Amino acid sequence: MSTDQPAVPSSEAGEHTRFGDHPIRAVTRAAYRDEAAGELVAMSFPGVRRIAGWLFWVVFPMLCLGALALAVLGIAQHVGNHPAGTRGTYIADRSCARGICLVGGTFVSDDGALRVTSLLGDPRWSDGSQHTVFYDGSSVEVIGVAKWDPTPSVLAGIGAGTFLGVLGYCFRVTRREQQH
Repeated sequence: MSTDQPAVPSSEAGEHTRFGDHPIRAVTRAAYRDEAAGELVAMSFPGVRRIAGWLFWVVFPMLCLGALALAVLGIAQHVGNHPAGTRGTYIADRSCARGICLVGGTFVSDDGALRVTSLLGDPRWSDGSQHTVFYDGSSVEVIGVAKWDPTPSVLAGIGAGTFLGVLGYCFRVTRREQQH
């Protein structure tokens, strides 16, 4: 469509001035007329409007509610969650023989009251590295404090909330137009 043509055909340009009529309805009537004439009209293939409506009003909101629930649960499960035991610092001592590596090291509690040597650590830790860990006293290994990044959960929650907000606004506008 060139820029010098009106969006609504000239024969229907004045139809939207009637009481209760809307310019979108006039354009829709023109689209139905063009579709009947065999011209290609956007979203005129059989069932496309129905599928797009189901996707926008039902499927995407359900996916957004699921994403929002997973984001909230993911954040709630990580806030303040840490392994049982005494918190402290672990200095890794890595030793390798014939391609097999073990990480042993020394644990010192944060208050300095507990010092345990020859504890197993994460095999990915390098020699001489320091890590914040928990030691429960009933095992021969320490549990490293995971560095959890909440960014994906927060972004999923913001995205889902934004789509649901836009959907709510569209629903409200649609209901308001139907009432008037």
